Amino acid sequence: MKGKSFVNTNIVMYCYSESEKDKKIIAKRVSLNPDTVVSTQVIQEFGNTIVKKVWSTL
Repeated sequence: MKGKSFVNTNIVMYCYSESEKDKKIIAKRVSLNPDTVVSTQVIQEFGNTIVKKVWSTL
């Protein structure tokens, strides 16, 4: 039996990367695996990172 796999914030960020195409493909494969788990902490870190990136472009 396989166990669950937790991903870190980098994997989630690579799913949205436009500059790292190879890493984006791998990250999307990992994230679509039904055994992949994303913790609340990773979701919060992702949200904080996205807000910082948006604010830095204004």
